[in-house]
Amino acid sequence: MTDFMNKHLTSTIKKHKSLWLFCLVYLGIFFLKLDSIPMIAMDEGWNAFYAYDTFGSNPYDLSSTIQYQLFFLYYFFLSIWMKWFGISLIAVRSLAVVIGLVGLIGFYKCLSRLTTHKGIVILGMTLFTMTNIVVVTFRWGRPEGMVLVLLIWALFFLIKAIQLNNETQLIGVGLFMGSPILIQE
Repeated sequence: MTDFMNKHLTSTIKKHKSLWLFCLVYLGIFFLKLDSIPMIAMDEGWNAFYAYDTFGSNPYDLSSTIQYQLFFLYYFFLSIWMKWFGISLIAVRSLAVVIGLVGLIGFYKCLSRLTTHKGIVILGMTLFTMTNIVVVTFRWGRPEGMVLVLLIWALFFLIKAIQLNNETQLIGVGLFMGSPILIQE
């Protein structure tokens, strides 16, 4: 079983070298630059505060703000993340980087479905990682990054449904398109 998993992992890495390279570069740049913005955005504090309340140990009454209860998905993941890695600016922002990595993988899969030309995929990945929305969204502890990632994966399933002429893929589109309602108001 272990031998099979090693062979599968090795073949996957060889098949998607550019994805692995982009993931490593992305993680290196984004994790190293997490503290390059020293100020804390007001939303980052609020989001961490609401996620901390998920532990049930917040000493402050939050009953007047139901936003985090209705749109709970980001706060749920952030609360688990903070439980594992602690409560700090770097911990809160690092979740956004990991969420961005999931988006980067989804974008790669979209491009790979649309073209077999590696140069176009690499150019698309480079442009994607350098856009303002990616640089800002995946470095701040805010829920917008998760919305973007869900939309990227919805796009992937839409492309797949059209290419395969398979209506069952539209279930993935619906799930990923509907999920942002649990994140943003």
